[in-house]
Amino acid sequence: MTATQRMGLRFDQLRGGEQAQALDEMKAELRTSLAILDAMTPAEARNPLVLVKASRAAKERIVGQVGLSSDAPIKSVLMQFEWSLIQHEFLRRERLAGRTLPRTQEEMEWMLRQRPTSRAFRMLRSESMRMQGRMRASKVARPRGFAAERGLRLVN
Repeated sequence: MTATQRMGLRFDQLRGGEQAQALDEMKAELRTSLAILDAMTPAEARNPLVLVKASRAAKERIVGQVGLSSDAPIKSVLMQFEWSLIQHEFLRRERLAGRTLPRTQEEMEWMLRQRPTSRAFRMLRSESMRMQGRMRASKVARPRGFAAERGLRLVN
């Protein structure tokens, strides 16, 4: 960290510390991710996607070793790994095809949506299905309109 960055953080702390707090949260998240990677067996560390198909016991073992309350951080690490694979495949394919490479993260996301790799397509499709499932669950749990207010059941 440069002296200018340290001074910026110091001024931020004097104003209320929003940046310093965000930085501390990012450090904690990174420590958790590193602890998860350290808790993996050598085979799991070489290819973390093995955990997706692994038994529940493997995830519970890692949760127990790291001291987490759920396996959500493990899923987050796996998602980050898969997105890094997607980006690597995409950049390699685009470079070999002689196309221009993205310069920013926004360009990368836009180009991936325009010309997805097979892995990216599967990932985007599963995310959209997961979101649709959440939307359906929220619609079921929340009654709507005149009929619901009066306890009437609508027949489809």
